[in-house]
Amino acid sequence: MDMKEIMTGSLLYPFTGFFKFLVLGFLLIFATFGVILSPMALYFPVNLSVFGLAFVFVLYGYLIRVIDSSFHGFDKLPDFNNVFGLFVEGLKVSVVGVFYLIPFAVLLGFSDSGNDLFFVVCLFGFFLIFGVLFLLSLCNMVFTGKLGKALDFGGMFGRVSVVGWGNLWRGLLLLFWFVWFYLV
Repeated sequence: MDMKEIMTGSLLYPFTGFFKFLVLGFLLIFATFGVILSPMALYFPVNLSVFGLAFVFVLYGYLIRVIDSSFHGFDKLPDFNNVFGLFVEGLKVSVVGVFYLIPFAVLLGFSDSGNDLFFVVCLFGFFLIFGVLFLLSLCNMVFTGKLGKALDFGGMFGRVSVVGWGNLWRGLLLLFWFVWFYLV
C-alpha cells in the first residue's frame, strides 16, 4: 500500500457512514460545550461539565471501536451501539492517558518558569512520546483485549517491528505535516 492509497483511504474513511460521522460530530460539539460552559453551571439545574465529560468518555470508547474494527479489516465506520460499553472503554483510554501524562507532569513541575527552552523541549517530548506511545498502547490494548497490555512496551515495539519502523516514521511525519499545516 503506497502513501497515495493511505491518504485517500484516510480522507474518505469518515464518510463511509455519513450518519455515524454526523452523530460523532454532534457528540464532539456537545462534549466541547459541556466542558466549556461548566463555569456557568450555577445558572443551570444540571452541571454541564458532567455531561460533557461523559460524552468525552463515549468518544474515547468510539476511538477504541474504530481501532478494533480496523484490526478486523472493516473499512467502514463502526456502529454507535452499546453506549455504556463505549463509556467503559473510554474510561480505560483515560486511565492509560493519565499513566502516560505522569512523567511529563513531574518534569514540568520541576521546570523553572523563566526557562523557556526547557519548557519547549518538554512540550516537544510530550507530543512526540505521548502521541506515539499513547496510540501504540491503545492499539496494543485493543489487539490483546487487556488493559494491562497498554503498558507492555516490548509487545508494542515487537508489533511495530513486524509492520516496519519506516512505515511508522512516515506516518508520523505525515501526521506532523497535517498538524503543522493546520496550525500555520
